[in-house]
Amino acid sequence: MKSWQNSDLLFKIHNQIKEYSMNWFKKIFGIKTPVERKQQQLAAIQEKAFQAQRNGDLRLAGKYFYEAVAIETEIVEMLKGRQ
Repeated sequence: MKSWQNSDLLFKIHNQIKEYSMNWFKKIFGIKTPVERKQQQLAAIQEKAFQAQRNGDLRLAGKYFYEAVAIETEIVEMLKGRQ
């Protein structure tokens, strides 16, 4: 292996360790990005919609599904803004 390949490999390993440690830090302190917060909100709304539909309250389920679609749209727009 050539020396530049070694340094490239070490650089990749360093970045992976750095990313892992930052994710660990965020998880410990509950730090979330706006997209992660929206995704968490979306999961909660989808669960409510599922439970409402399961209980036979289709109006309430429809309301929750409508809210879920709006949140999904917001997430997509936020991700487009990152690029």
